[in-house]
Amino acid sequence: MNSRYFICKKHKKYTDAGYRWAYWQLEDKGVVSLGQPVDVAAVFSQRDYWHPSAEEQNEWLCQEILPTVRQFIEEYRFHSIHYVDEEFLYEQWELGYEWREVKVRKKGQQEASVDRLIGDD
Repeated sequence: MNSRYFICKKHKKYTDAGYRWAYWQLEDKGVVSLGQPVDVAAVFSQRDYWHPSAEEQNEWLCQEILPTVRQFIEEYRFHSIHYVDEEFLYEQWELGYEWREVKVRKKGQQEASVDRLIGDD
């Protein structure tokens, strides 16, 4: 399964949507579709996505991914947010170094962005 991302085409920024968590909680339920614009209200209404059960909770998901996704969607909600996988990005938008990954930020901190291609670690 490929990684899943939310992207803002206008600002050429992206954030990890939560890999398989996003797939099962959003994509499989029909809330989002690959390559399509995101209905922000529909994503925000998915309680199971935002509040994992005790068995599903882990630091990566609850402290990194979900806070970042929430901030990303809130900040870019009036832009063209799409839900994509990394293959789609490579094929459709010729992803290059002008795209920036948005990471979690805490109140009072500047946005933490990293210049890199998706998949570079």
